[in-house]
Amino acid sequence: MLKNGRYSVWMRTPLAEGMGVVALAPDGSLSGRDTIMEYTGHWRAEGEQFEATVFATRHSPGLGAFGEVDDLEVTLTGRSKGGVTASCKGTAKQAPGLSFEATLVRMGDN
Repeated sequence: MLKNGRYSVWMRTPLAEGMGVVALAPDGSLSGRDTIMEYTGHWRAEGEQFEATVFATRHSPGLGAFGEVDDLEVTLTGRSKGGVTASCKGTAKQAPGLSFEATLVRMGDN
């Protein structure tokens, strides 16, 4: 089961790839950022399956995984492995034909 905590995230689309950090809170909320975007949203898990809705807002110039889009709503579904890694796929409302993949790796509790 996907656990709450901090995760490093590697994300990719056919346009670009990037890395960031996201925190999954026990109340089902999430937050995070990378060098270009800031994330908020919500997540839920059932067994090894999980889903999330992520709202991303640009905070700095640059080319993100979805190109130069400033605000995104991304819907994701995925599977966790042992509560420490997860992989997911999804799409953004603002770029419906563009596939998105992400890999999460849980960071230490320190």
